[in-house]
Amino acid sequence: MTINDDHDFSTSFGPAALGRRRRVCAPESSRDAPESGSYPQLLNGLQSRSTSPTACVHPMHATANTLLMQPDPSLSDEDLEELEIFLMSEGMPENGMDISTLDGFLAAIVLNPQLIAPSRWLPWVWDMEDGEDSPTFADSGQANRILGLLMHHYNAVVTSISGGWFDPLWMELAQEDGSEFFDAEGWCAGFMLAIKQFPDAWQAVFKGHMELLAPMVLLGTEEGWKTLEERGQDAETRKRLTQGAYEAIPAAVAALQEHFKPEREQALRSRPSGLLEQQPRRRDAPKVGRNDRCPCGSGKKYKKCCGASESMQ
Repeated sequence: MTINDDHDFSTSFGPAALGRRRRVCAPESSRDAPESGSYPQLLNGLQSRSTSPTACVHPMHATANTLLMQPDPSLSDEDLEELEIFLMSEGMPENGMDISTLDGFLAAIVLNPQLIAPSRWLPWVWDMEDGEDSPTFADSGQANRILGLLMHHYNAVVTSISGGWFDPLWMELAQEDGSEFFDAEGWCAGFMLAIKQFPDAWQAVFKGHMELLAPMVLLGTEEGWKTLEERGQDAETRKRLTQGAYEAIPAAVAALQEHFKPEREQALRSRPSGLLEQQPRRRDAPKVGRNDRCPCGSGKKYKKCCGASESMQ
């Protein structure tokens, strides 16, 4: 992919749906290590959830009506800050994600039409390099709390992308002139990491629809950073390129969601019958009234015969 300094991302994605949530940097005091404890077997619970029939349904298959009926699943500012503080603490491995990188990573996980169980993507949250290191928690209560916040945010990403109001988490960079400018490189790096680790569904995008990934590639890969250096001959040009790219991200996410929609629907149709959502049970015969003759042929009333055993259960 080649992006020159005259590239206008809005021509690829239309007007970007701006409306970003500013990231609040964690204070230095939050970097103290937890008192004690080690990483518990949290993946066991995640694995059991991910192998249940209902969990085998891709989260993006939720209907619009279902989404409209749900309350806003976003983390509160306090919960988001709590998660951010932990991700920046000494309890995290050296190569762990921050909150913005996590948000981009989860966006790509959710967009992937192939269901990726939490037990598969969670290790990369802790260790972006190898997916092997684990965090240190003070106790099991903190472990469950942080895991719950992670899954809560995952569900919020699912709902916001499905509903068309996805709002990336970026860090705001102070500007001398007081203008608004964001650092989206970490977000894009997280997005591209999810593609790298779970690449199958993305191969066709790279081959035939690279424009859908243009903002994320520019801001989240070494190739993109090199392009910024080469095409941005001065600081002002690099800033303009960067701003144009991150402003296109919400629309790019919406375009990718639409691009993968046929694959998600095909996956839904091809699922084994055992993984289909439970449907309401239907009666194979007309309902028998309690005062009707019992269908077993005894001649007694249903409530005095077979219906009596049902009422005692």
